[in-house]
Amino acid sequence: MQPPASDVRRAFGAGGEEPLLLPGGQSRAWRCGDLVLKPVEHEAEHHWVAAVFSSWPAADRIRVPVPVAARSGDLVYDGWAAHHWVDGRDASMREEPGPIRRVCEDFHAVIADLERPAFLDERDDPWPLSAMHRELALHMDGAYEVNRTRLDHLIWAFRAASAFLVLEVAAGVVNIATVI
Repeated sequence: MQPPASDVRRAFGAGGEEPLLLPGGQSRAWRCGDLVLKPVEHEAEHHWVAAVFSSWPAADRIRVPVPVAARSGDLVYDGWAAHHWVDGRDASMREEPGPIRRVCEDFHAVIADLERPAFLDERDDPWPLSAMHRELALHMDGAYEVNRTRLDHLIWAFRAASAFLVLEVAAGVVNIATVI
């Protein structure tokens, strides 16, 4: 994966620092100073996430990466997007299950009332976790029946996604950031 070109970095105001490939995720995100740049494969998804994160109501509990528009005002420039870097550290499910569970519950509570975005119907890869979460359990007469195929895909996706979840527990605030 090639780093963002200098014109892309300039478009987002990333300055002259050399891009640093970030570990984890899909190995496509680059840190340039206080910004993270990543190619955009699904523009509709990026615009939806950017809108949600731009008006995030729970910054006191969960910090998310705020999107950065290019100097043109567009959220995508030459196939790339940017957001502000969010400091944090990796969290261990084995050593910190309580804080991780709290973050997941808080995050879910914040997004629970959002309408299901249409772009999820256009995706067939494991990255849109909320799509698989919705399909994981089929409601049957007041009970839940687990769809094993979906569960296997969800487990795989969570393992992959855990590589780009950044959690920080400090002063009662847990940060979650996805390298988008």
